[in-house]
Amino acid sequence: LSALAFGGGSASDSLQVEGDIVSISDSILPETALLVELGGLKLTSGSHISVRVERGATLTGWASGTLGRLQFDVPLPKFADSCQFWMAFDSLGLSVVLANDTSLWTWNPEGSGCFPLSHPRAFDRILEEAMRLPFESSRLRLIVAWLEGKCAAVEQVGRLAEAFDDEGRRLEVIQSAQCPAPSRVMDLEPLFASQHYRSAFLEWAQSQD
Repeated sequence: LSALAFGGGSASDSLQVEGDIVSISDSILPETALLVELGGLKLTSGSHISVRVERGATLTGWASGTLGRLQFDVPLPKFADSCQFWMAFDSLGLSVVLANDTSLWTWNPEGSGCFPLSHPRAFDRILEEAMRLPFESSRLRLIVAWLEGKCAAVEQVGRLAEAFDDEGRRLEVIQSAQCPAPSRVMDLEPLFASQHYRSAFLEWAQSQD
């Protein structure tokens, strides 16, 4: 996967990005799925991109196949008018070369939890929006609706649950979430002070193993 990003200088708050997602034919990477996102566009192998994005944008995405799965987030330069990056995956993982920096994301075992994780910025936005609501009932409806179909880290689920004083609502938030490591849900036990809700949480969490 390779791409070229450059800015024409016509807009000081944006960056023109052009590139191609090159299809890779390799017998050691059979049926590897790849999704790349930039500037609201979703790209896969064989895609061509020509788009202007806001400064501070990131190149994000994930890959999944027989070797495992991985997820990446690469910030584009904020103060340059042009940049060039190169990306490719092999049996070791996914490599990204941007300017003078090279990053490698290695394949992780498939595991039993959800994948890929929701982007941290999307999580921050929904939490900020929820905290602006004065009533916990409205906050609960917003968060539970957002969690549907999402994959959230256990730490993120804990922060969402902490948005509520009512432990019943905390439990509902946790039970509505899907996590990449279900066994780590037990880490959220300290969120419950009452014996009633702690017992209810533990009974539910143990059933997730």
